[in-house]
Amino acid sequence: ELAQFYLSEAARLADAAIVSAEIEKAETLRKWLLGPSWPHPQILPSEVVRHAPIRALRESPAARSALATLEKHGWVVRLPEGAEVRGVARKEAFQIVRAGDAL
Repeated sequence: ELAQFYLSEAARLADAAIVSAEIEKAETLRKWLLGPSWPHPQILPSEVVRHAPIRALRESPAARSALATLEKHGWVVRLPEGAEVRGVARKEAFQIVRAGDAL
């Protein structure tokens, strides 16, 4: 029984570490989007892949996961498919929510 307890605790802690890593990536992306490095009011997943401040976000699944986390917590809002961003209709784009933005 004791060994089973320690195995379940190890699994729980490992799961918490994975969640923390995902949150950390999303928080890094959030700070970058809100800082002077990103001048636009919208962001595309492909732009995160190309310009992200950390290498860990420069793959499409990681970029989409971080954007989904930010969306879940209200830091970005998914735009409707076909929304025009920088003069082009986009399949997937997000509006960045900045302090003082009315929702």
